[in-house]
Amino acid sequence: MRTTTRARANRLLTHQERGTPHVCFDATSYTPAGKGAATYTYELLGALHALDASARVTVIARESVAQQLQARLAGWVVVPKPVRSALAWHLFGLPRFVAEIAADVVHVLHETPIGRMPVPYCMSVHELPELRRRYSADDLTSLYSTISSRVTERLLPQSCCRAGHLFALSESTARDLAHLYGVPSGHISVVYPGVSRRFFQPDTEAPSEWIRRLPTPYVLTFATGDGREIPEQAIEAFGSVFHQIPHTLVVAGRCPARLCMRLQALVTRAGCQDRVAFTGYVPEAELPALYRSASVYVDLSRYEGFGLQVAEAMAAGTPTIATAIPAIAEVVGPTGYVVQAGDAQSLADQLLELLLTPESELRFSRDAFSARAATFRWETAAQKVWSTIEAMLQ
Repeated sequence: MRTTTRARANRLLTHQERGTPHVCFDATSYTPAGKGAATYTYELLGALHALDASARVTVIARESVAQQLQARLAGWVVVPKPVRSALAWHLFGLPRFVAEIAADVVHVLHETPIGRMPVPYCMSVHELPELRRRYSADDLTSLYSTISSRVTERLLPQSCCRAGHLFALSESTARDLAHLYGVPSGHISVVYPGVSRRFFQPDTEAPSEWIRRLPTPYVLTFATGDGREIPEQAIEAFGSVFHQIPHTLVVAGRCPARLCMRLQALVTRAGCQDRVAFTGYVPEAELPALYRSASVYVDLSRYEGFGLQVAEAMAAGTPTIATAIPAIAEVVGPTGYVVQAGDAQSLADQLLELLLTPESELRFSRDAFSARAATFRWETAAQKVWSTIEAMLQ
């Protein structure tokens, strides 16, 4: 208690001496090969930095990426930390560090239990872990990850209710926070992630060797071992229509061995072994061209907090079929094609409808997809986040 009181006194004194606030961003969710929270953290920090707001800023990063972030965030202080357990760091390490640097407010860029903070904090909530578990069909995670997830489920509601403000990545997640955690709706803002400009850019160079190895034309889907994905539905639907189209089904992502064996058995049963290709890990730099070169992108998930991959494919102008879940419906809006999870026949029908439509007639859909994706802007997200931080500093 004495340490916390001293830290608060030091924070007030240094704030008066500096004349500018001290904002701390916890960016330990960023890893170079990550998606989801990692992409959000990297892109949002860049957009916040571009605002050039009047504040001292400290960013906490994992040791492996601190130099990369420092180069991106010139003028901000990036502090490397050896985060071995994200859960332990946010429960114990982060509150101590915030007291040491006398920050005025902290923004944690992903949902996590947080220990007793000496200053007000806000948090970005991508999804609710209990809903993710509820809608995950497989458990391909380690024992440590399972235990960590259950502890997070138990402690996260308290951390969300103690937060000065929460940024939900969709209206769907905002409703879940209010309904399941009891967070007052006035303490929640919906801040949609943006889509990186690189997904909107047309190809100006010859395709890379990695892209040239893909069979064309192709339908694209992902299988990464995330238990919310339903690649089985994509394979079943493709297996019923492949003889009517010239396309190959490209299954992208680092598919775990057990899942890959199960999917290959489905391919064999459908008799389309020569028309399905598994790519393995997709280099981050190849994602825009991977989406853009696809005739159709199929995104099948039982639960999402936002649906960034759907927005990225739409930005590339690729006709997209996705599952009709609330967060995805927010992304596709009136432009998208949706099917119910598990309904392979409806997916097969929509695939045929799109793939047999002349390209000239698809032009409207491609333009509409890109226009819809363009409404999700990192600049807008950064402005909303910074406005809330400024209000918390008052």
